[in-house]
Amino acid sequence: MVLNSQRFTIVVWLVLGSSVSAQTVQDEHPKRVDIQGDPLPEGVAVRCGTVRYRHPGWYKQVDFLPGTHHFVVSPKGYSPIIWDAVSGKMVSRFDHRGHVACVRVVPGSGNVVMLTLDINNETRMCRAWFTMPHDGGGRQLRWKEPFTEHSVKFALSPDAHILAVGTYHGMLTFRNLETGKERNSELVIDGEVSWIDWSPGGDRIAVAGRGGAAILKWDSAKQEVEILTRIKRAQVVRFSNDGSLLAVGSERKSGPAVIWDATTGAMIRQVGNVDANYYREGLCFSSDDSVLYVPNNYGKQVEAFDVKTGELQRSFPVPRTPPRAVAISDDGRFLVSVGSESQIAVWDLTTGELISDRFPGHAERAGDLTFMPDGKKLVSGDSRGVIRVWNSYTGTQLHKFEHDHWVAGLGVSPTGDQIVSVGLDETVRTWELNPPREVLRSEGHGRLGSNDICAAAYTLISPRCTQVLSRSSKTIWRMTLHAVRCVDLKRKRTHTVVKTSAAI
Repeated sequence: MVLNSQRFTIVVWLVLGSSVSAQTVQDEHPKRVDIQGDPLPEGVAVRCGTVRYRHPGWYKQVDFLPGTHHFVVSPKGYSPIIWDAVSGKMVSRFDHRGHVACVRVVPGSGNVVMLTLDINNETRMCRAWFTMPHDGGGRQLRWKEPFTEHSVKFALSPDAHILAVGTYHGMLTFRNLETGKERNSELVIDGEVSWIDWSPGGDRIAVAGRGGAAILKWDSAKQEVEILTRIKRAQVVRFSNDGSLLAVGSERKSGPAVIWDATTGAMIRQVGNVDANYYREGLCFSSDDSVLYVPNNYGKQVEAFDVKTGELQRSFPVPRTPPRAVAISDDGRFLVSVGSESQIAVWDLTTGELISDRFPGHAERAGDLTFMPDGKKLVSGDSRGVIRVWNSYTGTQLHKFEHDHWVAGLGVSPTGDQIVSVGLDETVRTWELNPPREVLRSEGHGRLGSNDICAAAYTLISPRCTQVLSRSSKTIWRMTLHAVRCVDLKRKRTHTVVKTSAAI
């Protein structure tokens, strides 16, 4: 069913302005701004870094709004935000009640619809809220369900009449959007539903989850489904734009993705290296269905495969923000990647530039901060192993250094020309600022068994800049072990190690 443009216009206004209560970011008279011109919170003098292309949260979904360069990012449990791909600025933030379970963009209209849960811990019941476009205006469907069978994902039929909701235990429930009543339910996979996709033609539904995946044939007249094909390994599914193909991605060692014939349910080909270890929460086809974009979380890159041959065409490295979900704009210009880190990666495919890197800043939270002795510089280290040196008066980035793992401790020399850092890559490193370079790498505190836990809480440099002391603490079976390492900067070796269970 084709809906008229007038109806869509009203829906956008009501859903985004009333029901979902998105707030357009407007700052008529900002008191202070950062170096990018973005407003600062009340009482803040300087921002070291940026708020552009930054969206915290895990298990993110990403989709472009049709015909625009705006995309919506939605972490599980957190507010969805619409971003501008060109500038990296926030366009809208959505208010919601309860826990955000799933967010989708309605094809054609560009409306953003949400499924949220209000969980009562006493009764162990969930109240589900589905905010959607309906009858020329915004509307919410509400229903109650047991916590053990709560809804996790959804998809809308192309004519926007039927809502398919997947549950925690693999049940697929269909609801009529006109009446809100449940039509029928069927167990389609064994385990939690991780993704649902409805084909553009409306005759196929694909469901993925812990128990594999299933391609379903949808009978619109009877409003019933028939299982066409079952797939053993799957985490995410996505139909091609013409509805003829289905891409299935798995988190296991089974290659980047498998392409299936959506009509017959037969496997066509597996793309990429079969032995590669992947993890993904979203993949996508190009607008002409010739290219399949797959996030390679372990390889820290987005990979583009030729749909007809299955061969790798191009890679997009993102070393500090391993991708988990991707989306591409309708005109094929912008490719977006999101992961567990705050930073969003955006490429301009016409130039190949990673335009989100224009705005320097930490991709993940900064766990340690220290000022240089003169107070003019600030040093910060994050959980992705990046050390940044800032002008503390302007917020301009001056230098950037990198560990291979989490920066657990920072120290600066009394003269202000050296930095010492301890990382979970089992190294203590010394850096010079003029010229900016690594001058010493020595043995660090190591790791605890198979856990990457080593909190070097204190890192000190002696007054004469000849020795570095670093302290770490590890808790094993309720006993805290402390260790101190002393690095001789002149001899470039670790010559003292002290370990004790007493506090240092």
